[in-house]
Amino acid sequence: MNITIMSHYIRILILLLLLPISTWAQEKVTLSGNIKNANNEPIPFANIGIVNSNIGTATNINGYFEISFPYRDTVIIGISTVGYERFYDTLIKPQKKLNRDYILTTLSTLLPQIEVTEQVDLAKGIQRLDPKKGQLLPTTGGQVETLIKLMGMGVQSSNELSSQYSVRGGNYDENLVYVNDFEIYRPILTRSSEQEGLSFLNSDLIGSIDFSSGGFEARYGDKMSSVLDATYLRPTEKITTIQASLLSTNISTIGTLFKNKFTYLAGFRYKTNKYILKSLPTSGDYFPKIFDFQTYLTYQINKHSEIAVLGYWNYNQFTFYPKSRETSFGTISETYKINMYFEGAEKNLFNMWIGGLKWTYITDSNTIFKTIFNTYHSDEQEIFDVLSQYWMHTLEIDYESETFGREGELMGIGSYLNHGRNYLDLQVAYLEEKISHKIGNHNLDFGIKGQGNWFDFKMREWIYMDSAGYSLPTITDSIGYTQTQPYKPLELYEFIKNKQTTANWIISGYLQDSWTKKFEGKGTMTTILGVRGGYYSINNTFMFSPRFSISYTPEWQRLMAFRFSLGLYQQPPFWKEMVGWDGTIYNDIPNQKSVHAVVGMEYSFQAWERPFKFVTEAYYKYLYDLIPYVVDNIRIRYLPDQRSKGYATGIDLKLYGEFVPDVDSWISVSVMKTAEDIIGDYYYIYYNSEGERIIPNYTLNNVPVDSEKVMPGYIPRPGDQRVNISLFFQDYIPNHPNFKMNLALQFGTGLPFGPTSNKKYLQTNRTSPYRRVDIGFSAKLFTGDSKVAKALKECWISLEVLNLLQIRNVVSYTWVTDVNGRMYGVPNYLTDRQINLKFIVKF
Repeated sequence: MNITIMSHYIRILILLLLLPISTWAQEKVTLSGNIKNANNEPIPFANIGIVNSNIGTATNINGYFEISFPYRDTVIIGISTVGYERFYDTLIKPQKKLNRDYILTTLSTLLPQIEVTEQVDLAKGIQRLDPKKGQLLPTTGGQVETLIKLMGMGVQSSNELSSQYSVRGGNYDENLVYVNDFEIYRPILTRSSEQEGLSFLNSDLIGSIDFSSGGFEARYGDKMSSVLDATYLRPTEKITTIQASLLSTNISTIGTLFKNKFTYLAGFRYKTNKYILKSLPTSGDYFPKIFDFQTYLTYQINKHSEIAVLGYWNYNQFTFYPKSRETSFGTISETYKINMYFEGAEKNLFNMWIGGLKWTYITDSNTIFKTIFNTYHSDEQEIFDVLSQYWMHTLEIDYESETFGREGELMGIGSYLNHGRNYLDLQVAYLEEKISHKIGNHNLDFGIKGQGNWFDFKMREWIYMDSAGYSLPTITDSIGYTQTQPYKPLELYEFIKNKQTTANWIISGYLQDSWTKKFEGKGTMTTILGVRGGYYSINNTFMFSPRFSISYTPEWQRLMAFRFSLGLYQQPPFWKEMVGWDGTIYNDIPNQKSVHAVVGMEYSFQAWERPFKFVTEAYYKYLYDLIPYVVDNIRIRYLPDQRSKGYATGIDLKLYGEFVPDVDSWISVSVMKTAEDIIGDYYYIYYNSEGERIIPNYTLNNVPVDSEKVMPGYIPRPGDQRVNISLFFQDYIPNHPNFKMNLALQFGTGLPFGPTSNKKYLQTNRTSPYRRVDIGFSAKLFTGDSKVAKALKECWISLEVLNLLQIRNVVSYTWVTDVNGRMYGVPNYLTDRQINLKFIVKF
């Protein structure tokens, strides 16, 4: 019995001795570290989890993570994020505290995806794209620009022929573009998307793109809407790419020399959109000639310094001999048909050069110096003489009538003559110094820039319109009049004439500090505080623009992050804003101003065991000292003698991730409203003798008795597109990843439009919605172990169906007058459905 009791106590004693061991076995292991890409850049919001468990977390905006889990002899760590290969790490008998850094590899599977390695640097309000294989995207224009248009988050575009885009209610002139710290400019006189040539961005040479739709940092320049900051590829091997299609031919090469101390990138592009232009409503002979060449060279002098050279040449010649046009338009109850015949031609030339030099010096104390010199020269010419005659009839719309679809009553007959001789010689040169210094947890950025702009321009442009003889110089010229009447000169519908040489200079700079602080048990906060300042001789004004942003990643939910930004953005006049509709130059133009307030959130999650991210931003922009403008096709015409104030408010939502395993897709929805109040504007409502209301028109003098003066207040701005939806989807044949599909969809509600005349405008109508679907099917050739496959890095053939649904989108309107003086807007349609064949080879 005693032995039994003693045995029982021994068992209890052994259990007590083993209890600490059991308790230790249940203790947690804490793993921390950083996740970066091959360029040693942090990857924010990457997913880290324990395989076969529900334990997980995500990196913060600096790529740092910390995760705790119960001790086991073997633990498998899984890491995944959009655009990178999944990574697994096996821990054998891990210690209580571990610190490990991981390098993720960009997706390089057999799938030839566009690899839009899209991340969000929420602290800076940046979306990041990596368009390494953007040439597989079906498009009529540049692959990079199409990718940006599909990106959403406030980016809007309703013209597939143009590389331009607007952001959150702004216009094309309000967007900044940088490539490797060099600011990029574009031609000024371009007035239609048919004339537009190649944009600067070459998809074969660009390695990554940072884009902000608003609330961006002080280190970026003086524009009101957005910033695009592109970075060239950093070659590690020689690669030559040849791309040929029915629309363009591209040849590029990248590589290194002298043991990687010297790197080179060079690309030549030739584009002829003659095939696409033939589908436009106006028939004629199109002769576009567009090509460009760009190169970027770097040489590492030593471990501290590097010198880089940028060279670019763009030649765009567009010649068009219009012949005829036939267009039906109107509504179900009121339909018209117009026949137009043309004589004459338009000949445009845009010749552009960019040359840049950058010296970078990195000290041993975390300080980076950059000295940048850049020069831009543009020689632009517009020459056109086009005579048009038109006949407008009603169309029979009664299905039961024998004349259904035939021409009915003659509503108007007339002609107009467009004449233009416009020349612009523009030169820009600047010298800039940038300094970045890291002190502890702070990153300080400072920059100063001196810039000169030189303009030499001649403008002579007029429009003569005649509808049933209303503009005859004297009454005696009309049939039936025999008595002498006072002579009246011909009145031109529009007349612009000026000749001037001008120059101005700018001194600008910025100071910015960013720092990250971790609050134990609460979260991580990143703050960016900066200010821009400068002097502009063009309008003799000083500028001061403070900017602030803060982001927070809570400890309780590391898969979620929040951001708030507030800042003042000022845009000084460049040239277009100063030119009136009669050619007068206005020198008292103020800086246009916009106050941005942006609230954003990002949430990373997994669905179907694949990574996804949801991003949203709500914003309000208060606009003042604005210069009103109208948009005709891609031509922006300012009214420099007027001022306005306004606002833009909306919300952007975006979901992207692996809807199909291992390839990225996304959908974006934007809702926005923008309006402005033009100071002192008004119009009159006219009444006839019966008291019936007549179409309103702007007027300045000679107010009729039977009229009512109306102060319109806030009216929609030209960029007021209320809803915008973009979708990019990738898929492939199961078990056959060498055969894939890319689908691009865009939808945007109508934009305001109306008739325009000298110094006056009224935009009370809206265009039809912009709807477009493009689809491309691609196949990889020469796979396997053949000699050709081994010699080539990639070889693809793609079949693209552009405007798959054959929707006739409207880009602008041509205004004609009937016999009663009523104006009709004849829609100018964009491209029809087209087939494009593309061939790509890399070796």
